[in-house]
Amino acid sequence: DVDLYVTEPGGETVMYRHRQSAQHGRLHEDITSGYGPELYTIARPRPGDYEIAVDYFATDDTEAAFETLAHLVVYNQSRSGVERQEFILLLSKGKEHRSVTKVVVAR
Repeated sequence: DVDLYVTEPGGETVMYRHRQSAQHGRLHEDITSGYGPELYTIARPRPGDYEIAVDYFATDDTEAAFETLAHLVVYNQSRSGVERQEFILLLSKGKEHRSVTKVVVAR
């Protein structure tokens, strides 16, 4: 289970246990089995930095190494068009939390 975390300007984090923010950013579904996708959207984002992170929510009672790949696709729509960024991460520790990128919304 790889969880998506988005921290909005002002510090509010949208994630599996807090799926909608005060500024209407939304995690549409928390996928706990299978391969996702988990999707965050916000129609009218405030200016500032949006930090995108993932959390590998694996448990390993035997302490044997488990690895998983996370594929993130970030779309950022602005006046100049749509920007697409892709990230592929190898996550290897249960409970690993990793910052992936920031999206900066201009003023």
